[in-house]
Amino acid sequence: MFSRAYHPPILMYHSVAFLFEAPFPNAVRIRPSIFAKQMEYLKDHRYNVVDLDLLFQWIIEGKELPPKAIALTFDDGYLNNYVNAYPILKFYGFPATVFLITRCIGRDPQFITWDQAREMEKSGIRFGNHTATHPHLDLISLEDARKDIIEAKETLSKELQAPSQVFCYPFGGYTIQIQKLVQECGYEGAMATSVDGALPLADRYAFRRLKISDSAQNKFIFAFEISGYYSALQKVQKRIKIIRKKFTETCKGDTP
Repeated sequence: MFSRAYHPPILMYHSVAFLFEAPFPNAVRIRPSIFAKQMEYLKDHRYNVVDLDLLFQWIIEGKELPPKAIALTFDDGYLNNYVNAYPILKFYGFPATVFLITRCIGRDPQFITWDQAREMEKSGIRFGNHTATHPHLDLISLEDARKDIIEAKETLSKELQAPSQVFCYPFGGYTIQIQKLVQECGYEGAMATSVDGALPLADRYAFRRLKISDSAQNKFIFAFEISGYYSALQKVQKRIKIIRKKFTETCKGDTP
């Protein structure tokens, strides 16, 4: 279906905001104009932007993927996802998945409301579980993690028609125990951010994503990042750093 190095890109966005808006760091913010150009690039170069849940099912069932398949995800559920990103997605007819911090929805003015989420859902935007309070799941007790995940799941089921069956770890942090917990809570898989592991898609409860921000405003950088080989390169670079570190430490130990 795909080579050991290649895997379908799953893009991770956060805030789609102008520079004068809320002071999100550049690492998690992208300007609407750049986001629009990226969506235009996907359309012009005939990428198949597909629903994350559907892509997930194709992969775990071993089905042949459509050419240039790609999925779009957003973390947290910021209001600017509705104001700035949603009209662009709607214009191009692209599906996307927004992972919500459910206690923030309709309470914090920086986040969308449930009415806005329901409107987006009717246009092909799916919403998923990013927990109720956005804790570091790998740093709290399993019982507290379970409560946070289940609370968010119940809220999503109450407020929306078809929540995503894929979970998203806050901060990308997880352990084997947390992975098992997510499975026990009824999720078919989970989104991570790390490039560890034998293969980018080897673990259905730690699917890798590509963080997209203003740093990808150059179309050539964006094209490379969504090529399907970017994660493989990141993994190689990480291994090189580890080897260099061990080599340096060994040399220091040999110094008289």
